[in-house]
Amino acid sequence: MAQPLLFTVQAGLEAALAARGVEPAAVVGHSVGEVAAAYCAGALTRAQACQVIAERSRSQAATAGTGRMAAVVLDPDSARRRLAAEGWEDRLFVAGVNPTAM
Repeated sequence: MAQPLLFTVQAGLEAALAARGVEPAAVVGHSVGEVAAAYCAGALTRAQACQVIAERSRSQAATAGTGRMAAVVLDPDSARRRLAAEGWEDRLFVAGVNPTAM
């Protein structure tokens, strides 16, 4: 439910801005935002974008609630060393890095 809603809000915001004459020079997106960016850039039709969101939602629903995430203020190498030192290296993984947060 969240992914289609996020896409709808993002595409609706772009439509509202376009109706006021605001046209982007470039678009970027992350996660669900990638689909909205592709739609807003004209790389996907509305029907195609909605199909991608629906399929993405369905496929991710199967694993909902099976994992967790935590944010830490460590560079990736330090985080990996800490996981190894605590004996968690086989169960916890660095899955994403936000370079602006370091």
